[in-house]
Amino acid sequence: MKKIFTLLVAGLVGTAAATAQKAMEHSRFFDNWSIGLVGGGITPTTHSAFWGNMRPTYGLEITKQITPGFGLAVQGTMAHNITDSRLAVDAHNISLLGKVNLFNLFGGYSGEPRVFEMEAVVGAGWAREYYKASVQRDYNFFTTKYGVNFNFNVGEKKAWTISVKPSIVYNMQADRADSYIAYDVNKSAIELMAGVTYLIRVLPLTLIR
Repeated sequence: MKKIFTLLVAGLVGTAAATAQKAMEHSRFFDNWSIGLVGGGITPTTHSAFWGNMRPTYGLEITKQITPGFGLAVQGTMAHNITDSRLAVDAHNISLLGKVNLFNLFGGYSGEPRVFEMEAVVGAGWAREYYKASVQRDYNFFTTKYGVNFNFNVGEKKAWTISVKPSIVYNMQADRADSYIAYDVNKSAIELMAGVTYLIRVLPLTLIR
């Protein structure tokens, strides 16, 4: 099942990347950016109560929409009370995310966003857990993220997007003593966040077929 899912994601990203390469000839760097706030909760995927062990997380997300079907985003989040560090911020995660708008990719683009859209999200990032120096050293690790964004575009010009963003985040370095990279569901967490985004549409996007 994991192999099928990985191949499906790779196919979607590959198709979107090919489309993006063609479209970049028609889009300037400063066109079609968005900025948003995200917030919600994060909880271990296994061996814990889903709601009882959920802890707050929030952050900022900046997206460059390259084509109606594909965008790139940088997302930074912070989390609280996920370790026994007793610090104000326990951890952060900074990710580079690829976003594939499934409705535009497979249903075409009419020139403006739909009221409701779905995005497949996949990416990788760098995370760090913070500890008091008297307890242990801070812990850095590589992460991957897979998720879906449920987007509701609102306003007269649909310049605002309200989103629900469920995802799973993997700690790829499952054992601190080893440097191998692996997927381990026992070293992963579920993120359930919502977001509000403001879209800056300087240039109308065109879907290159």
